[in-house]
Amino acid sequence: MCVGDEIKKLRMQKGISQKELADLLLISRQTISKWELGKSVPELVYIIQLADYFNVTLDQLVGRKPQTFLQKYFGQKENGGDETMKTINTEGSNFYSSFSNDIKGLLKKGKRIAALVGIDDKEYPQGYIKHSAGTPNCVLSINENGIEIMQLGKNIGLFMNNQKELLYRFDYEEINSIELSIKKVTDILGGRYVLFINLETNKDNCILKFWIDSLKPAILIWNSPKLATVNKIVSDKLASILSMNHLETIYEDIEKGLDELPYFMDNK
Repeated sequence: MCVGDEIKKLRMQKGISQKELADLLLISRQTISKWELGKSVPELVYIIQLADYFNVTLDQLVGRKPQTFLQKYFGQKENGGDETMKTINTEGSNFYSSFSNDIKGLLKKGKRIAALVGIDDKEYPQGYIKHSAGTPNCVLSINENGIEIMQLGKNIGLFMNNQKELLYRFDYEEINSIELSIKKVTDILGGRYVLFINLETNKDNCILKFWIDSLKPAILIWNSPKLATVNKIVSDKLASILSMNHLETIYEDIEKGLDELPYFMDNK
């Protein structure tokens, strides 16, 4: 059964129309119809919201065997295994990094958090719908004075209230390194690329981990004058691509220049 069939089945079991489901997700009824007919596939953010709304696992929604998605997604390299699964369950959601209201607590535990990146007066991914549960609840902001980590709000049902909270602020002198790497999103969700950012500071020797649904911040961070004195860790191949500073062709450059990219869900 494809994801569209599962969405239709769960929607009908819930007794709601395509229009009612679309209104909850702040999208058009036609989008729901295309999903159910198999003409398009929901983006990651909507799959997360749908799984939470229908109270099913991501595996069930996308038609994978039970727990396969989560076990690979939160594998041992992410301080994972059974303990991570417990964290997911206690947060009451299948995807803790977006739905949790305790972003700072998860960062302290070494969990990788879905985030937006603010740099050069722009936010990435651009055009993201904020304040909907399942969307990034965190902004990594790079400004003139340093780096700030901001929580956007508190999740309530399918929505997020606008209640910003500054979680961390670091001067550039307090940043030991910024590590950038590119991963593939599982092909069930379209075979997209995502950016991993590891921010190591000299405060408590902590490493804050983020994943960004855009590759453009990698180029901006690599070439930013603000970060000229900060140690940036990337592979040699990725460094050569980022140094070209081709913002609009980054996805094509990654496709051509990096032969073997690990899957996001495999955490390699």
